[in-house]
Amino acid sequence: ETLFYREAVDFVIHSSHGGKSDLYPYNDDANWKNGNSSKTIYLGNFMTMAAILWPNEAVGKHARQWITTASPSSSTQLKAVDPGGSAQSFADISLDRYSSGGLASFFSRSSWTDPAVSTWWTLKTPSRVGHKHRDPASWQIRRGSDFLSRESVGYSETITGDKPNTNKVSGALAHNVPTYNGFGQVDSAYWKGSPSVTETSLQPEYTYAAVNLSNAYQYQNTTNINYINPYAGA
Repeated sequence: ETLFYREAVDFVIHSSHGGKSDLYPYNDDANWKNGNSSKTIYLGNFMTMAAILWPNEAVGKHARQWITTASPSSSTQLKAVDPGGSAQSFADISLDRYSSGGLASFFSRSSWTDPAVSTWWTLKTPSRVGHKHRDPASWQIRRGSDFLSRESVGYSETITGDKPNTNKVSGALAHNVPTYNGFGQVDSAYWKGSPSVTETSLQPEYTYAAVNLSNAYQYQNTTNINYINPYAGA
């Protein structure tokens, strides 16, 4: 049995502040700016199915608690077969969550009670994704439902950055990543290699992650200024 769906329940809970706010924005989510991302029928159906499938396990009870808090939409067909069930507080869910695969997702939070401070770091770029953003090692932080700093997301929109309306949301300047002279990572089609997470630590007093980004800033097989960081070198 894959653990993907169980872990996805935990991801949704962390990303949505326990169902009290929108999810953390990421990648091509052009609809995030419309708000209420926690209330979509997609998440409502998924979390309801998790609650139905695992009614006597913590993961299912946590999903039920999330549904109660978020009050998402769900399909009529699913409502008709949902028997309901008991919910369980998020207090037994770890405050920190790191998943080494895919985008190397790293959540950390001060508590499950309000007002809590939480952060989300996306340390790598997932493979086999057709439309990637230049965002390895991007971070976001909020207190409760209020963002202190976040990234801009979308598919092909532009944002105001160093020049008005010329920065694509897929570019580095739309994310909280290091830049050199205004340039971020190389387009992943031309970088020398993907980032690597060298160390993580999840402690009661602190959390941290160390990521080697050097290959993501160095280019190969192109000199097109639209895809490279000319200051980082080949």
